[in-house]
Amino acid sequence: MVTIHVGGADGVREYLRSNHLEMTALADADGAAAQAYHVSGVPKLVLIGVDGKIKRTTAGFADESVLQEWMDLVRPS
Repeated sequence: MVTIHVGGADGVREYLRSNHLEMTALADADGAAAQAYHVSGVPKLVLIGVDGKIKRTTAGFADESVLQEWMDLVRPS
């Protein structure tokens, strides 16, 4: 799992620190990733399969059951 913060690296570091989160986070300083994935609001969740294709996408928060369902789609059988 990778998170992408729309904005600079300082913003993502502060967000992770203030919310006590430890995860891989990238900064999209120029908005290129947001534009490529048609992000109009945050959070935007995108599930990309091992084949590099988008499998699911949603805007807004998702609960654990939705995320588990998504992971089941890409987990090898």
